Amino acid sequence: MTESRKSEILDTAALALAGVQLYVRPDAEGAHVFGPDNWCAHSLEGLQSRPNRIKVAQTFSEVGSLVAYLKTYSFISNLLVVSSPKTGTISATLDYHDPSTPIEYAKARWSDHTAAFRARFTPEYAAWRDLHRKSINQTQAGEFLEDRLYDIAVPTGAEVMDMVMKFDALKKVSFSQSTRLRDGQTQFLYSEENEARGALTIPDSVTLLLPIYEGMEPERILVRLRFRIADQKLMFSFVIANIEQIERMAFRRCEDAFVTAMPGTTLLQT
Repeated sequence: MTESRKSEILDTAALALAGVQLYVRPDAEGAHVFGPDNWCAHSLEGLQSRPNRIKVAQTFSEVGSLVAYLKTYSFISNLLVVSSPKTGTISATLDYHDPSTPIEYAKARWSDHTAAFRARFTPEYAAWRDLHRKSINQTQAGEFLEDRLYDIAVPTGAEVMDMVMKFDALKKVSFSQSTRLRDGQTQFLYSEENEARGALTIPDSVTLLLPIYEGMEPERILVRLRFRIADQKLMFSFVIANIEQIERMAFRRCEDAFVTAMPGTTLLQT
C-alpha cells in the first residue's frame, strides 16, 4: 500500500470518528468524498479495484506493432489516427470523442489512451546517413566501405574489397590529378616516393540494398562518391542521392502499410 493511499484511509477514518458527515458520490470517474462547507472533493480512485480510465502512452518503432496494439485495445468508432511525415510519426488516440449521431450530442472523452509509431532508421541506413556529405580521408573511407560491405549491392563485394585494398596500399602516395572516364568512373594519377607513377580508378557511385526504417523492406539507394585532392591527399564524401525524397517515400510506405493493415481507419495528415 502506498503512502498516499494510507493517508487517504487515515483521513477518511479520522473524519468518520469525529462524527463528520461524509457524502460519497459514485459517478463516471469513480467515487469521491465530500466534506461540509468549503471542503474539496477527494477521489477514492486509489481505493478502487481498478482505475477510472486508461492513461497510457505507448510508442512503437514498427508499424506492425502499432497495428497489433490497436487491434487489441481499440474500437474504430473511437479511434483518431494522425500522420505527421515531418516528424515521422503516426499517432493514434484510442479514446477520442464518441462520434454519436446526431453530432451535436457527441460526447467528449479524455483522450488519455494513446499509441504511436515513431519511424526509426535502421542501424545500416543510419551509418550511411551519418556520413552524408561529410569529408573523410582515404583511410577512413576504406575502413567504412569494408565495415559496410554487406550493405552494398553494386559493385560486388569482391570489387569493393579490391578497392579497399588499393586504398590501403596507396596510403603514402601523392595524388596529382583526376580524370572522369567514359564509363562513369574517376581515375586518379599518383606518384610514389621513388617517383614511380600509377593510376587509381574508383566508381562514382555505389548502390545499397537495405531498409531505411525498422520493420520495412530493403530498397535500393544510390550513394554518390565525391572526391577531391587536398595537399596531394585523396579526400572522400558519400552523398545519398535525393535523400529527402527517399526518406519521404519510405515514410509513405509506412503509412500505406498501416492503412492496409487497418481497413476502415481514416489516416489524417498534419
